[in-house]
Amino acid sequence: MLHSALYEASREIARLPLDDVSFILERMLPQDRVRITHALETDWEARARKKQRLPPGVWRYCVYLAGRGWGKTLTGAQAVRAAAESGQHERILICGPTVSNLTRDMLSGSTGLLSISPRWFYPEYQVTRGQLVYPRHPITGLRTRVILLSADKPDRIRGSQCSFLWADEPQSWTKAVEAWEMLDMTLRLGSRPRGVITMTPKVNPFTRNLILGPLNEKGKREPRPDVVVVKGTTYENTNLSPDVLDSLRRQYEGTTIGRQELYAEVLEKPEAALWTKETLEQFRAEGITTAIRRVVVGVDPSRSISGLRDLCGIVVGAYCTDGHTYIVEDASFRGGPFQWAQKAASVALKWRADAIVFEKNAISDDIGKVIRTVSEETATHWRGIMAKGTKQTRAEPVAALYAAGRVHHVGTFEHLEDEMTGWDPASKDSPDRMDALVHVCTELALGHQGHALAVR
Repeated sequence: MLHSALYEASREIARLPLDDVSFILERMLPQDRVRITHALETDWEARARKKQRLPPGVWRYCVYLAGRGWGKTLTGAQAVRAAAESGQHERILICGPTVSNLTRDMLSGSTGLLSISPRWFYPEYQVTRGQLVYPRHPITGLRTRVILLSADKPDRIRGSQCSFLWADEPQSWTKAVEAWEMLDMTLRLGSRPRGVITMTPKVNPFTRNLILGPLNEKGKREPRPDVVVVKGTTYENTNLSPDVLDSLRRQYEGTTIGRQELYAEVLEKPEAALWTKETLEQFRAEGITTAIRRVVVGVDPSRSISGLRDLCGIVVGAYCTDGHTYIVEDASFRGGPFQWAQKAASVALKWRADAIVFEKNAISDDIGKVIRTVSEETATHWRGIMAKGTKQTRAEPVAALYAAGRVHHVGTFEHLEDEMTGWDPASKDSPDRMDALVHVCTELALGHQGHALAVR
């Protein structure tokens, strides 16, 4: 770290009795007194708790998974500061949920990057260019640039690259999977690129895959070898007021939100989840052994013109003579309207589906024209439906079919099943695959009347 000798001197003074500290500071030259005082305030090595320091070993990502108030933002900002002060990183990226979150919390907040940077190595904030530029490093000569990115615009992450990054609260990003795929690809410069992730856990597929690891062939999660997780609770921050801690303890101790927001526990599923892994596993099928009466493709359209932000949910289901519905394929796709429409049509032709049922809420005229064009070119039958009510009211009857053992997955659909079991009805998340599944099951097993879908 730059000015290590100054920090060491300040620590030696700080170890003395308070009266001696005051005596020494009073007899210093004003400029020296200012430097020592500022060194005491900005000396992270002296102030950081053990868990807040970057862990040893070989890893690609260090995830600080901690409760509210633990000090995640300060830890992330200090990691970026240390990377810049090392003189080894020419390009660093930091990414927040939105531009507002990034500037308010990660940069300008009381523990943000601009607030904790020492005066002798303070970055220039170039607002119009969306970057911070540090002074030229006195030893290596490198001039570090920190590029500022917003996760709500995944397209703009494309093309960036860095040797160090900091991602904050990715579990709450509106398009977490899409943004993370773009961001992960940026970490490719240098011989040992590294990233720091600061987050409070949230039950969703992204969090489980990052923290617990992806599913293996046996359906068990295996931790990623390139990810190290540092866990912490709200109560570890002794700088928080005892009154605040007591209030939090009284209000949330023993509750689901307390387990998640204070103790940073990764819950396997929301308390109100409509599906469970056990139910899906219990009624899973190896194949279809009865005659098929109908096949339907359900589509939850992407409303993005570029198609890079939103995923288009495409799920195929078959209704059989035994009165059961079988989910046979998750063909969900990310692309422009013409691309996902063609994908849905090709899947329908593959399965000889008699209809492609799609949600037409808020679809633009341009996307409507694309669907009509693809329908005519491929001779597929598209039927638009208006989804009424909330996602929960539409999904609950379908979940009841699953619980009764009348819907079966033929094989395993990891991403779809993660959405189903990880979706919290109280959240604002929009699970594309799950929505397409609900359209399929409603069309095949429940019919249209009285089930929150109206054909138009």
